Amino acid sequence: MPQFSLMVQLRAPIQRELNELVASLDAQTNQDWELVLVVEQSRAGDWLLASDLSDRPQVRCVLRPDGELLAWSCNALLPGLGSWVGFLNQHDQLLPEALAEMAAAISSNPQAKVVYSDEIHRNRWGRLSFHHVKGALDGMRLQSQEYLGSLSLIRTAHLSLAGGFDPLASDVPTHDLYLRTLEAFGPSAFINVPAPLCQHHRTYQEPKRSDVRQLPHLVRYDLHAVKQHLARGQLPAKVVQEHGTIQVSYQHPKQPSVTAILVLRDDLAEGIERIHAFNRTTIYQNLTVCLLHLGSAPEAEVDYQTLAKALGYRYARHPADSNLPALLNQGLAAEDSDCLLLLDGRAINWGWLNQLVDHIQLPGVAAVGARLITPRWLTAPGILGYKFEGWDWNSRGRFNRLSVPHQTGALSPACLLVDTRKLLALGGFNETLPTLYGMDLSLKLDSTGQNLVQVPGAQILTAVAVPPAIAERDSFVTTWAGWSDRFNLHLPL
Repeated sequence: MPQFSLMVQLRAPIQRELNELVASLDAQTNQDWELVLVVEQSRAGDWLLASDLSDRPQVRCVLRPDGELLAWSCNALLPGLGSWVGFLNQHDQLLPEALAEMAAAISSNPQAKVVYSDEIHRNRWGRLSFHHVKGALDGMRLQSQEYLGSLSLIRTAHLSLAGGFDPLASDVPTHDLYLRTLEAFGPSAFINVPAPLCQHHRTYQEPKRSDVRQLPHLVRYDLHAVKQHLARGQLPAKVVQEHGTIQVSYQHPKQPSVTAILVLRDDLAEGIERIHAFNRTTIYQNLTVCLLHLGSAPEAEVDYQTLAKALGYRYARHPADSNLPALLNQGLAAEDSDCLLLLDGRAINWGWLNQLVDHIQLPGVAAVGARLITPRWLTAPGILGYKFEGWDWNSRGRFNRLSVPHQTGALSPACLLVDTRKLLALGGFNETLPTLYGMDLSLKLDSTGQNLVQVPGAQILTAVAVPPAIAERDSFVTTWAGWSDRFNLHLPL
């Protein structure tokens, strides 16, 4: 038996693209593979095209019932497959080192049940369009989005012990298997090979059908599997599918108390707009708000006090050059709230605070942040002065719907909701880092095994941040020099 069985379901393939797929397999530096072409019984033209390749010793063709999902075909063929089974689209291509890299990862991680890689997407004209960086397994994302796709390999013995793919799973038996594997074995069962080993050709010309199970590829989302996964984890949640993306909203039994601190400056027009924006988009009930004014302008102080009184907010003023983390630590000692919310930005979407509070109540989550958006840029979640153009695919989900929560490495104080007890246990914010204190807290939490989550559905509009002073940056990098920088946070510093 070969080490890798790669299954491809054919549906009116373009001969040139199918030849390119086979050529990419011929070019592999690891030749311990077989290609299994699955053809529906009524598609005689596809069978003739596949038969032209079947005289090759590493290619075999099988006929399966019409409309059968590729994963279900896998169940029927399971006894004759190699040590690892994977699925490719009929117009994908593998880079020459792909299977060798996967084999090396398997050898180094004998406990792995699923091995997956990054990928490069090509647009409908064949040009490279973007690099899909998947990163280490994030169980919170996996419950909402099956992002293992192309290229992922499943250990055949594990699949057999699991009874194959569940035929009752609604549309994505693979997704159901990944969720059950995560529950049974934890994240260590999933190994990521952080290299773009697969080129996925997106044509955007799939025929529209009422039954997604008729499509030749594996659908990304499975509503039933996600519901069952959350139920098995005893997480009360409402799950709906909208515009191709699964939306998960948690139904927690209580509303933790939140103290929100809005940082204001002497720019009165901007400060008042920020207060009004926060008030318009906040529908959370168990909330205390404090306006923290850093400045000395008398007119700003009067107007802020008047507005605070009218809205029932607290107000405090300090000099503009005050050490902000020191002020936060002073207030933290006097607060009795379950969570502390820092907000140095403007809320722009309705109900965003409810999303943050929902996620901070999930097991193991210590801090939650929003997606930060500047007038021209989408910024990285925790890094001041670091930005990149456009939207990254992983945060969008499908059809530009920002719905899938992400594990992240650092959260910005522009929008940071943190568990007060866990913050106090770490001694509060680092007062020697007046700009990078939020990033420092994030790394402390992450290095102690706490989860930090960025919720793309909550979006905050901020100004482009000024990079930290050189002395502060150097101090930060020195402090965290020995930390395992799995999110590459030091690069922009």
